[in-house]
Amino acid sequence: MVKVSWNYKGLTSEFYLERDDFIIGRLAGEFAPPVQLNLDKRVAAKHARVWKQNGCWWVEDLSGAAGTFVADQRVAGVQSVDPGAGLRLGNSRVAWQEVAAAPGQEPGLAGGASLPNLLTDDDGSQFLIQSSMKAQADAPMFFDTSREDSQLRIAQLLELPLLMAGEQDLNLICRKVLDRVVNLILGAERGAFLVYDPDTNKLALRAGIPEENPPISRTLIKKAAQDGSGFIWNAGESEVDASASMKQHAIAAGMYAPLMWRGDVMGVLCVDNPHRTDAFQDEDLRFLMAVAHYASAAVANHHMQKRVTDYSVVLESLLTNFSPKLRGKLVEKARNTGLKPGGERSEVTLLLSDFRGFTKVCAGMEVEAVVAMLNDYFSELVQIIFEHGGTIDKFIGDAILAVFGSPEADPDKHCNAVRAALAMQHAMIRLNSQRRQNGLPACDLGVGLHTGPVLHGFIGAKERMEFTVIGDAVNITARLADGAGAGEVVVSADLYSHIHNDFLTQEKMIPVKHEEPMKVWRVLTRP
Repeated sequence: MVKVSWNYKGLTSEFYLERDDFIIGRLAGEFAPPVQLNLDKRVAAKHARVWKQNGCWWVEDLSGAAGTFVADQRVAGVQSVDPGAGLRLGNSRVAWQEVAAAPGQEPGLAGGASLPNLLTDDDGSQFLIQSSMKAQADAPMFFDTSREDSQLRIAQLLELPLLMAGEQDLNLICRKVLDRVVNLILGAERGAFLVYDPDTNKLALRAGIPEENPPISRTLIKKAAQDGSGFIWNAGESEVDASASMKQHAIAAGMYAPLMWRGDVMGVLCVDNPHRTDAFQDEDLRFLMAVAHYASAAVANHHMQKRVTDYSVVLESLLTNFSPKLRGKLVEKARNTGLKPGGERSEVTLLLSDFRGFTKVCAGMEVEAVVAMLNDYFSELVQIIFEHGGTIDKFIGDAILAVFGSPEADPDKHCNAVRAALAMQHAMIRLNSQRRQNGLPACDLGVGLHTGPVLHGFIGAKERMEFTVIGDAVNITARLADGAGAGEVVVSADLYSHIHNDFLTQEKMIPVKHEEPMKVWRVLTRP
């Protein structure tokens, strides 16, 4: 007894022969050779003869120009061969070994018969795997183009990328793919499309025919996903038990194909027939596997787009301290190179606004009313800072620390900061008028500005970063804000040297705790 193994582009089959002299070829009909490689168009009708003589195996090439190869060396005439290493004929590899008998069979199995693989379920029931194909192998695009249905399948297959590219909803993508498969595979009456959820790493049903309770075998899904193989299975002969799911859904035969993408299983696509055990042929499996190749790319692309979108949403929520324009630039930078912890030292202009008499105004107010008042003011003031190219460093109770010239350089940062401060005071006049008309408490604002060197950037770790500025310039700005009166905008000597030609100013002295009074300039008008 000889066990012959055949591999053609990932499609495998085994034959048990009760002989040690046989022909390998592609001739069909009455004179077909015992080992038929009919799928391989490069194999001749009678390609090679193999036989055993005096304890050794021999091979003779019969193909003419096509050639037979042993260890990639072309056979010239007759030569010995190692059965385990086997032969290469066309796109096929054939190997064989001597065995006492075929497993589960009495000696005398008919020449050329195929022995299916037997798969045992958790409950002891068994399935017959008629044929299988590795998903990682070359895409199984070899169809018999002389058949009209194959031509239609190829045309429909080539349309799949465009069909899936137009959809953003993963469920709709899976539904369209499943509909096309069931329509084009004659024996397919029902089916299911399952996709791994990247968050839970569990298979989730995305499409089914019928939509409610489609036929699904846990064992066969597991086999397709773990083996990375597509296969045809059937209930086989009467002595093979059906599993509980097969009995429930009255499944007679089916095909399962894994969705493989860069070595990972993205999901499983399956179809079945409830009536016929011979509903599917190898040509059907090749088509299903080809569809699965396309579908896996679509699913992988959908997951990638979702990750990018989710990342952008999360990132934008973390970048609320920046203006929308600057936020978009930082998101793009994060996508391309990532936002990394670290700072740089350069000159920036700082603005610190602080409400006057805030504690007194809030005395006796409910916490909700205080929060509502701050939100009312801050929503306007922050928008003004953004409009002038500023970035919010932090909120400190009722104070706002803003930075101009970081994280992106701004050659006009000095004037932009002053314009923002004046616009904030103008907005406070309008807001306070509205609040008083509505019987609500109101506050005045003092604003101090300074320009100087600081360390600025994203400080922290990759898991927890925030934008901030560090340096003595922050302390100086705080002193200026403390000394600014209600409705005033005061600037330091360093900032005054940059803006004195653009704004009308008035010199002023402000007290500084534990230090000599500081000379500052009050900005009177907007340019």
